[in-house]
Amino acid sequence: MDSISNVVNIIKSEDIESDGFIHSEDASKIFLALSKAQGDIINPKKSIVNPFFKSKYADLSVIIDACRLPLSINEIACMQAPYTPKDGTVGVETLFGHSSGQFIKFRFKIKPNKFDIQSVGSIITYIKRFSLSSALLIVGDNDDDDGNAGITLPIKPPINVPKIDPTKVTKEQSVELTNLIKEKDIQREALLEIASSVCNRKIDNSNQLNKTEMNSLIENIKNNYKNKEEN
Repeated sequence: MDSISNVVNIIKSEDIESDGFIHSEDASKIFLALSKAQGDIINPKKSIVNPFFKSKYADLSVIIDACRLPLSINEIACMQAPYTPKDGTVGVETLFGHSSGQFIKFRFKIKPNKFDIQSVGSIITYIKRFSLSSALLIVGDNDDDDGNAGITLPIKPPINVPKIDPTKVTKEQSVELTNLIKEKDIQREALLEIASSVCNRKIDNSNQLNKTEMNSLIENIKNNYKNKEEN
């Protein structure tokens, strides 16, 4: 549903507003954890083609795939909830919560020219993608979005160019590794050392692993590390 061409047809640049960041009184632990997660996140491939601006961008699912594991490893949960203020805007509140109880949240809202289901859905998806990318320093589209935001074009479906990479780590592998890390109580630095040993090369973040290496890492942890209850 989210495409640059859909969104620019139903908003104007002056109708975009952010409420800024709000965080817990003590935010030292979540800021540290977020900095580590940002260091592990790699900019995703731009797989969706925008035929009007002759450019590509990463859709919401790709942005989530890029940040899910780094956030989880660093014990950060992310929640995004749509809301509709009484000023005729559509907004999304994004919250990052740390295992310590500390949090950071912010709101971003847009006033649409049209208020039908398709327009509202497109804006909500767009805000979710934009908010995640901004907060986590992910570049998922071209730098000229601000210029494109003032252009009104007819709504046409985006052209998807799906590419299946057989070497890419799967969601199932990411979930399994996350569960193992919690079960075995493995810290981030230890995980990277294990990964480097398994892959026979320096691993600085988990996104450097391919599918085969991830399998080897998972098997190594299963076979050589006890659950924290057994220690």
